[in-house]
Amino acid sequence: MMLPQRYPLIEDLGFPNGTRAARERWAQEAKRERAKARWSSLAASIGLTLVLAFMGMLPWMLRRVASPGELNQHLASNMPMGNAHLGAEYYNIGAAIVDGRGFSDPFVVESGPTAWMPPLLVWIQAGLIYLFDGDRYWVMLCVVALKTALLCACGSLIVRQGWRRSDGWIAFGVLAIFLFSEFWDCFSFTHDGWLILAGVTATLFGLTHIESLVDENRLTVVKSIAWGALGGLIALSSPVAGFTWAVATALCLWRRAPVGLVTAALASVFVVTPW
Repeated sequence: MMLPQRYPLIEDLGFPNGTRAARERWAQEAKRERAKARWSSLAASIGLTLVLAFMGMLPWMLRRVASPGELNQHLASNMPMGNAHLGAEYYNIGAAIVDGRGFSDPFVVESGPTAWMPPLLVWIQAGLIYLFDGDRYWVMLCVVALKTALLCACGSLIVRQGWRRSDGWIAFGVLAIFLFSEFWDCFSFTHDGWLILAGVTATLFGLTHIESLVDENRLTVVKSIAWGALGGLIALSSPVAGFTWAVATALCLWRRAPVGLVTAALASVFVVTPW
């Protein structure tokens, strides 16, 4: 049987044909080749995604917001501007937290305590409001930077997976078409879509890893707790995304690892309980 040309013939390895040592050495070389290919595809996908993200950010930086004065003018005239939207109610509740009024007042007026919005984005923006002393312009810049970074991370995972399974250019092409067709929502509109995208992506790729752990009997209690805590954070970003995580996790584990499922469920409930 002829071996692939990129690997040496068995006789060339210095061992008699068919010996165990020859097979092990051949397997080690093949493993190194696969690892090299994976890292190369990952580096390429990250680079391509970062270039695409920069292309999307450049027109925003040059045109969408020229200065804090322009932003204030848009806010004062009540004109729609996606960059400064910041989730509207999310931002109002975050400002109320910083002002000492607690998780309340989603509609600008002092309407009292609320559970109107999931808290993760509220807490993030409350921290930024406190950090920049209520300067909405810098809060907006940080939120756009965060969502772009998460978009790059999610895009890189998708492209890398496509590169491992088939031609990575197909995955990158689909991603590029999506990003440019939904440019406003992806790069400019500052609502909660970026957190939901991150949560769904973490669920899909995380379950792939969880399944491999179950197959290898390596799903420990600590890993189950970590997976449950991630599910709780996803639920704090969006109840619908959290429900997606819960259903997917249950379908994956309820027969194959019931103890891991119960542990993850308890951990997620513990994280969500403060809300």
